[in-house]
This record gives sequence, structure tokens and C-alpha cells, in this order.
Amino acid sequence: MNSQITLYVDRSAIGSRQQSRSSIRFRKKAVKYINGFTDGGIVRYGRRDEYGTVKIGSKKVTVTWDDGTVRSYSAFYDEETQTHYSAVEIAQLWGCMKPVPWFIAGQTIVIIPRPDGSIARPECEYRVVSVDSEWIEVRQVSSDRVDRYPIGELPGFPFLNDVVIKERPLLPIPPRHELKFASRHYLWHKNNLADLVGQKQKLYEVFRKEQSHWSIFEEDFVWAWEKEWEQHTKIVATNRGHGGKKIGTRLYIEGAIETISDFDTETFEFITDCDKRIPLLQLYLYPELVIEKLADNFVILKADEYIEARIGFNNKQKAKKQEVSIKRLSGCKRPTLVAGGYTGYTYEWLLTNPFKKEETFMKHLKDLSAQLPK
Repeated sequence: MNSQITLYVDRSAIGSRQQSRSSIRFRKKAVKYINGFTDGGIVRYGRRDEYGTVKIGSKKVTVTWDDGTVRSYSAFYDEETQTHYSAVEIAQLWGCMKPVPWFIAGQTIVIIPRPDGSIARPECEYRVVSVDSEWIEVRQVSSDRVDRYPIGELPGFPFLNDVVIKERPLLPIPPRHELKFASRHYLWHKNNLADLVGQKQKLYEVFRKEQSHWSIFEEDFVWAWEKEWEQHTKIVATNRGHGGKKIGTRLYIEGAIETISDFDTETFEFITDCDKRIPLLQLYLYPELVIEKLADNFVILKADEYIEARIGFNNKQKAKKQEVSIKRLSGCKRPTLVAGGYTGYTYEWLLTNPFKKEETFMKHLKDLSAQLPK
């Protein structure tokens, strides 16, 4: 079955003929992208050849699919995680909504009006030949004429996409894909990692019982559950973590600063960039690194009772020239020049506390910050 999907067009864009017949302007609103989507644009259902148009509101997204189905998705606030999900994010997650570009080479038909502003078909119809971030090339449908324009100066508008809609299979969608969606829905509100420790099999059994009508094959349930369990726990470890510590958090561990870089979804261990594995319930043993900025190139790193300073320079010679002043004003007799990592500069002087009290070191660092050349 062949079908054509009409792209959204601001119909007022066609009008507004000027006094001069050689100069035509169109009142077109600037396209606003929201997570890659545009209001009135075309969307696709996941990887399937199913398309629809999307209407994006501040609190609700409505998709009208090509088979006539209309579905709406509303913004959601998760009180437990204190996370706000926009309507577009919910539509992506639950509706498997994917954006379709405004211009697709070989598919998109654009209308370019005549100089007097009138439109005649097929004379004014052009098919997109190629498109990138700067240029668009179009070929007139009724001839071999090819025109090339800067992408922001195309004197027309997208009209439709030639989309071949494949016939729906006689057999139903594979049960494991339905089960994957069901397992995602089942795990959605289970966002406390500590509560999930050791619960994988128990939760699976409940899920298996509730969704038993989808399939008679155990491997379908196992495949769907494993896929979503790994993805869900990784997302929770990244966005929420445990005790305020998550993937990306820097910790002070046994005299060194390490960053949590990964999460083992089977053992519930956080893994640092130095390959140290920390069980979820032992995260509290390691203080989080707090960074205080004194200047653009001057930061203080604190973790529990540990404190150090980093002063950044883009040039090694400039860094060396400041060594004497840094020693004198900071009270640190043996600063170390290391590769940049915290200030955003190429080289950093690393200063550790030479005093008994943190307050004394902090006073010296603030005096140093005030006198260093900016």
C-alpha cells in the first residue's frame, strides 16, 4: 500500500505578494526544535514504517498516526525522584516517537512559487536531491532543472514526503517486543536502587505472572526482562544513584580522587575510572568531592577533611613563572605541576594543605587568588 504523508505547512507562508514582481517574501515562522521535534512536524513510530503528525503543547503532546489513531502524552512529575519529565520526553519513552527531518533526500517534495507568488503544479514542485546543514539542492519534478540554495534561504516550503507504508504483517507483533514495553512500564516507578538490590528474580516472577498472556515461551519473557532491567537500572544509577552519589560523582578514595564511571546492573556495584568497585550500600564510606571556584583558573577541592587547590594555566612557561609567587603566598613549599583536569586549563599547580588548620590554608589561598594575574 502506498501512502503520502503531508508535512505541516504554515499556510500563511504562501501569501504576501510584494509590489515588485521579482521579489517575493513569505511570512514563515522560525522553526523551533524541542528535543529534535517540531510542532506540526512528522514523527515516526520507533523503527517501524509508521508515521504521523505531532502537535506539541506546553503540557501535552498529541500524535495523529497515519492509521487514524490519536494518542496524547502529558508532562509528568515524579515526586519520589523529584524529576520532571516533559510531554515530549514521555511521548518518546512511552510512544516510541522519533523525529523525522524536514527535508529528506529523494523523498521530500518542496513547493517553490513563481516570481509573482502564484503556485502551479507540477511546475512549482521540486524534489530534494541532497541536503546538509548548510545547503539544499532540489530538482524540478517536470524537468531536469536543478537549483542549489543555502538551507536558510530556500524560497519555498516543504509540502509532502513520499513515504511507502509497508503492509501490516498478517502475524501479530512478536510477543517479546510487547513484553519489553510491558517490563519498561512495570519498572518505571521503581527508582530506589537500594530497594532493587536482590529483588531482580522476585520482581521478574511477579512480572512473569502478570504478563503471562503474552507468550507461552519463557525465552520471550527473559529476553524482554533482561533488556529493560539493564537499561532501567543504568538510568537510575546515572540520574539518581544512591545517597546523592551517582555515575559522574567524584569521590575521595584512599588518598586519591576517583570518578564513578559505570554501574554493574547484576552486582549493584559502582565502578570508578580507576576500576575500583564499590558496593551500593558502601558508598557512604567515601566522601564526595566538592569544588569551590575562587577564579576562572583557580579551584579548591574538598572532601571531608581533605583539601587541595588547583591553579590552571594554558602555557607551561607562564605556569613556571608563577611558581615563586604561588609558593610564597600559599605557604605550600612543594606544589606539583600536573596535567589539567579540574580548572579547564592545560596545566595545573596542585597545592596541598601545609598547615594544621584548614582555615589557615583557605586564608592563604584567597590572598593568592586576589594577587595572581588574571
